[in-house]
Formats: sequence, C-alpha cells, structure tokens
Amino acid sequence: MIAVIESTKDKEILSVNISEERKMFVVVAEQFISNVIKEYGKHPVSIDCGLELS
Repeated sequence: MIAVIESTKDKEILSVNISEERKMFVVVAEQFISNVIKEYGKHPVSIDCGLELS
C-alpha cells in the first residue's frame, strides 16, 4: 500500500508512506534491473509512442 498526503491549498505532497511489502518489491526490482545492466550493459529501448529511452 502507498499512502500520499497532499496539501489541499497548494497541492504540495506532505507525506508518503509505503508498506514494507511494497518497499521489498521495489528493492528486488531495483536489484534485478541493476544486475541486468551489469550483465548486458545499457541499450536504447523503444516504446509504442516512438520515443527512445536509454
């Protein structure tokens, strides 16, 4: 679960709370992506709208 508290007056984010399960998912995903980059290097990635990410 992710909970975001936003100020109604100026739309500023006041607080973000992330559950432990979500934090673990993010950590595992970051480690996976890091390992893939170490193994294969960085390459351009094409997406449907034609933009290219690297």
